[in-house]
Amino acid sequence: MSRRWAGLELALFAALGLGVCEPSSMARPPRADPGSALAEVLPRAIERAQACLVRIQGPTGRVRSGVALDGRTVLTCLSTLTALGEEDLAVLSPSGRRLPTELAGRDLRLRVVALRVEGLPEPPALGRGRPLAPGRLCLALGAALGTPSATFGMVSATDRFQGRAFQLDAPADPGNYGGPLIDVEGNVIGLLVHVDERLGTRSGVAFGIPLERIEAALPRLRAGEILEPGWLGGRIPRLGGGEGVALRSVAPQGPLGQAGLKPGDVILSLDGRPTLTPEAFRAAQVDLVAGQRVELEYARDGVRRKVLLNCARRGR
Repeated sequence: MSRRWAGLELALFAALGLGVCEPSSMARPPRADPGSALAEVLPRAIERAQACLVRIQGPTGRVRSGVALDGRTVLTCLSTLTALGEEDLAVLSPSGRRLPTELAGRDLRLRVVALRVEGLPEPPALGRGRPLAPGRLCLALGAALGTPSATFGMVSATDRFQGRAFQLDAPADPGNYGGPLIDVEGNVIGLLVHVDERLGTRSGVAFGIPLERIEAALPRLRAGEILEPGWLGGRIPRLGGGEGVALRSVAPQGPLGQAGLKPGDVILSLDGRPTLTPEAFRAAQVDLVAGQRVELEYARDGVRRKVLLNCARRGR
C-alpha cells in the first residue's frame, strides 16, 4: 500500500466514523474497504454541494468557477478576473442563460472577489463542516467545462501564507479556481484560490481560503470595498519570544515609525490580541486592512505604553 493511500485510508475511516482498532475477539469481521466507501460517499457529497457551484463567463466565452452564497452574491477568486477581465462578466444560470453581473468588492489579502448577480436562483444554505485540521479529506469542485468536475485530496496544512490559507495535496485545474472546497459530507469548507502566481497552475498542490475567514469580510465586499493588507512597517525575529516580540527594525515612514516606536521596543499586543511570540504577532497581522485603526501595546525600558496606529498599504 502506498504511503499516500495509507494516509487517505486512515483519514477516510476517521471521516466516516469507521473504527481502525483490532477487535479483541478471535473472530474478526470483514474490514471496511475504503475504496468502496469512497465510491458511495463522494458522489453524494458532490450532489449536495453542486447547487452552490456556478459558472462565470467572460466576454470572449471563457468560463471559470464560482460559489453562490445567495440569489445575488457569488464568490470567486482574483485569478478569475485575470483570466476573464473585469468587464462584461456574466454568471450563467443552470440553463445557460447569461445573468446580469457586476464586480462588487475584492479582498487582496485573501485573493477573493464578490460579484453582484441579478436573477440567480436562490441556492440552499451552505453546509458547515468541522474545524479544519491536517488529514481532513476534501474535494475541489469546478464547472468551467459546463459540467461539474472534482479533484480529491487531503488537507495537508492549515497555516499557509501567514495563516490565511490551508493546503491540499490535490492537483487543481485552473478552471476550478474560485469553486468550492467541500468535505466528504458535502459541506463547504472554503474557496479554491490561486494564492501565488509563482507556483503556476499545475503544481500538484492547491490552496483554499477558509469559508469563515471570507464571511468575516463579506459585508465590506458586498458594499464594493477593496480590502488591501494592512502594513505596520516593522520587522521582527523569526523565532524567540515568550514575553513579547522585540522589533528588529522600523520603517521611519511606516505607522510604527510615525508613532515613535524604535528597534528594541517589545510588542505585547495588537488590537487586543496578545503577541508574546513571533507566531502570535504574525497571526494578529493577518486580518489587518489598510486604513484600519488599531491599538498596539508595547514596552520600552520596562514601561508599558499604548498607541493608536492607522494601518498603511504596504510600501507607502
